[in-house]
Amino acid sequence: MKANVFARIWCLVILAYGSFVVYADDATVLLPLGLFRTPGAFGSLWQTELSIKNTNAAAIQISHAGSQCSIVCPFPTFELSSGKSIAVDNPVNEQLVASTSGLILHIEAVPMVSGSDVHFNLRIRDLSRTTSSWGTELPVVRASQFNTSPIELLNVPVTPGFRLTVRVYALDGQTPVPAVARVYDLGTGLILAEVSFVLDRSSDQSATYYPAYAQLDALTKNLTGLTGESVVIEILPSQIGQRLWAFASITNNDTQDVTTITPQ
Repeated sequence: MKANVFARIWCLVILAYGSFVVYADDATVLLPLGLFRTPGAFGSLWQTELSIKNTNAAAIQISHAGSQCSIVCPFPTFELSSGKSIAVDNPVNEQLVASTSGLILHIEAVPMVSGSDVHFNLRIRDLSRTTSSWGTELPVVRASQFNTSPIELLNVPVTPGFRLTVRVYALDGQTPVPAVARVYDLGTGLILAEVSFVLDRSSDQSATYYPAYAQLDALTKNLTGLTGESVVIEILPSQIGQRLWAFASITNNDTQDVTTITPQ
């Protein structure tokens, strides 16, 4: 009976308008990287770790954004009583669908509670270098942070010895989602490059608990007219009203230290 009540009363509210889906801002969160442990470049071994605390007066459940799992649930359902916290890492990670393209979670409760009183910390670290770094905090993004305005990523380095990845997400809308990325010289403001791309869900990630996603790795390759060591990267949707969110990660090829640049 309790499970049926939870299934009917979602803090994640999905409203269908034709092919578009709108998510309730206070109950929907994006993990820009899902929970995984995977090898990377230069002998690295990357693991993401998630911590959650509930400061509501009532208990909550946190789960994937979907009422059913076809084969494997991408995120186990956790119930957190008032004041309780939990760390989600191995061995739990090994039971999850590894998703480097992000994961959508939602908060549900009876009675309704404030999603802003559920707190998250997401961290990525290189397990091959745990003595030199505790890793890097990654943003956990509320749906309200997705915006129809251009996303500005400032002071993005383009110096040798680092690898750059720009990740772009959409929670709602019909996929594929067309968008544009522009690279500006930080000093002069001139456009150095413009790239059109699409956000989509892969064939094995069609469920609503995965965001529409695009990964841009070569935006700053072979730029001409560059006057300094940094650029501005602008991401904007091609569809009117489409909400996006994006961030950049810069990884040092020698130390594997990660720096993130988020829209502020």
